[in-house]
Formats: sequence, structure tokens, C-alpha cells
Amino acid sequence: MKRSRGDLDRAEFAREVEAARGIDGRRTARTVDADPSAEPPWPAAEFVPGPTLRERITREGPLPPHTVPRLAADLAEGLAAIHACGVVHRGLDPDHVVLTDDGPRIVGIAHAPRTPPEPTDPAACAYLSPEQLRTPDLVTRATDVFSLGSVLAFAATGSGPFEATSTATVVHRITSEPPALTGLARYPDLRGLVAACLAKEPGERPTAEALLERLSATTPRPGTAPADAPPAGTFARKWRPTRRTALLAATAVAATALAVPAYLLRDSAPAARSPAPDDASPTRDATRPAARLTGHTGPVTCLAFAPDNRVLASGGADRTVRLWDTVEARETATCEGHAGAVRAVAYSPHDRTLFTGGDDGTLRTWDARTGAARGELATYKGTFDGVRCLAVHPEGAAVAVGVGSRIELVDPATGRSRATLTGHTGRMSWVAFSPDGTMLASVAA
Repeated sequence: MKRSRGDLDRAEFAREVEAARGIDGRRTARTVDADPSAEPPWPAAEFVPGPTLRERITREGPLPPHTVPRLAADLAEGLAAIHACGVVHRGLDPDHVVLTDDGPRIVGIAHAPRTPPEPTDPAACAYLSPEQLRTPDLVTRATDVFSLGSVLAFAATGSGPFEATSTATVVHRITSEPPALTGLARYPDLRGLVAACLAKEPGERPTAEALLERLSATTPRPGTAPADAPPAGTFARKWRPTRRTALLAATAVAATALAVPAYLLRDSAPAARSPAPDDASPTRDATRPAARLTGHTGPVTCLAFAPDNRVLASGGADRTVRLWDTVEARETATCEGHAGAVRAVAYSPHDRTLFTGGDDGTLRTWDARTGAARGELATYKGTFDGVRCLAVHPEGAAVAVGVGSRIELVDPATGRSRATLTGHTGRMSWVAFSPDGTMLASVAA
């Protein structure tokens, strides 16, 4: 006897649920129960705490640059696990990615039988593949890869590559136009990968397993420090820290208004010296390092001089803060306590306290001279929230802490927030007080 379409749908749903139970749950929500015979049929998955990717970006703007490749690798891992069990997600979008304390998780894997969707909201179809829009019943693993490419573009830029105000325009862009990927210019490697995922023909897209292999070779996995450096400016382009070296450098960049302390220009050669060539300056070559400070085992991510110019603090992706005697060019202390890369260091105006912040979302304080830990002054636990920049009021009255897309004005003694400044839509990258302490400037990427 010929079975009805409903019976076939229920049988397919039962097979999908059984397969979904075997999916590795490290990057997915586990399917814990289902009833294919119920009216209507239903699946049940474990509860995954945390905001969705859409909620996070709507609230705080695009993800920080160093987290996007890691997110890509984690989601590729989740899709690879789903596909290995013979399941196709069919609906991966920013609402089906939950950001937990342990990393992103893909949810909504097992679907109850349903008729093909006919979305009227442009956002409802902006992450579908061309083949889904043409023939909803004929979806494959390549369909999920296309959706992944759109999700990653959204994570990095705050908008999907095919977004528009009308459903008809979205459908036309997905099926007939190239994706809008100009916002991925600062991710050259990721841009090529996303473009490959968004190929119109399913057979031209990489598999989730191939994506995972490619990303795993270049992306720090959980437990390793991210390897990105701060946004490059004139100084950073001339003296970009290597993986294991911080440079105390006197550079010929007077136009950038970077003051170079006299002791860094001091000639270290004996008093007796050969006459300088006619076309050379009698002073030290300002394009060469005056001292080389080695010790960090990862990229140097931030620097700050103590007010007395005697100590330089450097923070690194190796999760340490190091203090250097700038006269003797030697390390005097290593400060350990952050659980992620250190992104910002700043001294109090009285040489007593060093403030540091990092990817672990903590604001910490240290004895500015000995490096002894004083404790965790404040914690910001939102997913992907990290302290990216700091500035101390010239009189020490407050600390400006750049967290997400906001600034917290913190009491330097208690860590309590006195005010929250909002307005940026991107990730905080720089913050600075005016010399008289009456103004605060900020930049978000």
C-alpha cells in the first residue's frame, strides 16, 4: 500500500532524529528526545545558555577580528560532526548559533516535518542557499556550507552578504548576484574561504571537513592565545613586534608626534668614535633599535611607559605582562594571571598601580614597581567581551575601560562602574583622556 506524504515525512523525521542523537555535542546542541508519531511530531534538544550570534552582534556590533577565524573553525567543526552522522541542518543562520562560555554551539539540528518555507521577511531567507530557494526538498551538505559562509560574513561585518529590504531582492541576490564581501577586506584569508562557501553551484563549495582542516592549520584552537596584533598605525608598520620580541626603538617618525625619550637615543658606543660621513647625522641612527627586549612567547599586543619613564610594561598574547627596566634594558618582573591574551596596559599617574585588561574579560591591577598582583578589579563576562583598551584619568580619578562596543568608567579603587558610555556600533579599540582630564576620546573598529 502506498504511504502518504505525511507518513514518509514522519519516517524521515524518525531517521533524522536517530541520526542526530549520535552527533558529537562539543559544537552542537544534543538531541535528547523526540516523538515522530505525535500530532504534531516534535523534537527536543538540550538547552544551551547564551545569546545567539544575532543577539550578540545586534547589541555590540561585529565580532573582534581575532575571534572570527576561531568562530569559523568551531562552526566548521560542528557542521562536520552533523554531516558525519548523515544529517543536513538546512537552516543554519545567526539565530541558530549560540555563543556560550565554552564557544559557539549550533542548535536547531533535528527538524519536525514541515512544508517548504515561504518566507515573507527578508531576514528569514537571507541565509538560504540558491538550491533551497529553487527546490527546497533537494538540499545537501553543500547547502549548510553556503549558509555557513553567510553566517561568517555576518559575524565579521554585522550584515549578511545578500541582505536587502525586500524578500524578492534577497532571493535575486542569492540566486543571481555575487555576495557583498567588501567588509571582509581586513580578513584576506577568510574572505577567500567565505567566497568559496558562497559559490552558486553546490559542487563548487568545499566540504565542512575540508574547511575544518584548512582552518585548523591556521587558527588557534581553544586553550591557545590568539595571534593577532593591534591595528597597525604609522609606528606599528615601522616596528611590528615579532612573535618573540618587543623593541625599544627610537624611530625617525617625528611627523607622527611620538615623543622619543632621551635615554633611548643615547649612544651606547664608546666615547671615542670615528668621524661621521659627511652625509650622516653625528647622532645615533634613529631608524635602529636602541635595545631589544626578549621574553614574550607570543605577539606583543600593547605597551605603556610608567610616568617616571623608568619602566615599560608590555602585554602579550602569551597571557603575561612583563615589566622592563628601560635604562638597563632588562626584564624586572613577569605578571601572570590573565586567562587570555593581554590587550591593554595603563599606569596610574602616581607610578603606584598598573592596570591591565585582556580577552578573558577581566580588569586587573598590579604593583607598578614590583609586578606583584593586587587582584581582579572588575570582570565582564559577556560572550566575546574582552577588555581591549584602557586609559587612566590624569589625576587617577577613573579608569576608562573599553569593553565590547561600550566604555565603562570605573572607580580605580573598587572597580565599580560609575558610568557606561555607549554610541559605538563596533568593537572598542582605543580610548584616551585629554591632558586636563575634561574630555575622553574613543575609537571603535
